[in-house]
Amino acid sequence: MLTPATCAQLAKSERALRLVGRLKYVAYAGGPLPDDVGNTLTRHTRLVARYGHTEIMSPLAYATEWEDWQYYHFSSEYANFRWDDMGDGKYEAVMLRNAKLLSRYYQPVFWIFPGLEG
Repeated sequence: MLTPATCAQLAKSERALRLVGRLKYVAYAGGPLPDDVGNTLTRHTRLVARYGHTEIMSPLAYATEWEDWQYYHFSSEYANFRWDDMGDGKYEAVMLRNAKLLSRYYQPVFWIFPGLEG
């Protein structure tokens, strides 16, 4: 898992790009990745955007198609988000409690804070 700043440095180095090309994928998290950096890296390997919070950890997400590297594809079964419209084209992810899941592993926020409705 790399930071966007580390990805930017890799994208500037031909040697690093050759080495990155040996990997099945590179995952990044911690902020947005500039388009030019992501597009450069995806010419050499698959790029996977990761998302996480202290309380929810990193919800299960699938790798997207190579050209869709800047998007998230969350598992509807294990991440179980509802997207609330906040206006201006922005949405807020609200994790919904799923009693069928082991909250400790897939929805830790409800294990840490059992009183949350979600």
